[in-house]
Amino acid sequence: MIYLLDTNMIVYLMRNRPEIVARKIASLPRHDKVCMSFITYSELLKGVYRSELSEKSKHKLELLAKHIDVLLPREAISEHYARLGAQLKQQGTPIGNNDLWIAAHARSLGAVLVSNQSQIFQNISGLIIEDWTQAA
Repeated sequence: MIYLLDTNMIVYLMRNRPEIVARKIASLPRHDKVCMSFITYSELLKGVYRSELSEKSKHKLELLAKHIDVLLPREAISEHYARLGAQLKQQGTPIGNNDLWIAAHARSLGAVLVSNQSQIFQNISGLIIEDWTQAA
C-alpha cells in the first residue's frame, strides 16, 4: 500500500513529532510505502523560502525528503485532476488547487491520502483518507 502524506500532515509531523503517528508508521508492513506528492514538497519548499530561518528550515526539509520519498507526476494525474475538479465544481464543493492536485495524485496511484484535515477531501469519491493523528 502507498500512503501519501498531505502537506498539513507533514507540517504536523515536523512541528509536533507525535508519538501516535510514529507508532502508526512503525506498524506498517515493510512493503508499504510512506511518501509525499511533488505538490506537497513544493508547498513545503515555498514555506522554507518565506521563512526567516530559511537555511535551517531547508536543511530540515532535505532531511525529511531522505526518509519520505517525493513522488513525481505521472500522466494519469492530469486526467484525475481534470475530472475531480469538474465533478467538485458541479457539486458546488470545490477545493483549493493544491489540495485538488494532491487528491488527484493519491487517487491516480490508488494510494491512501493521510491528512489531519480530511474534511477538505470528503467529497472526493474513490479517495481513501486516513487521519493518523487520531487514535485507532
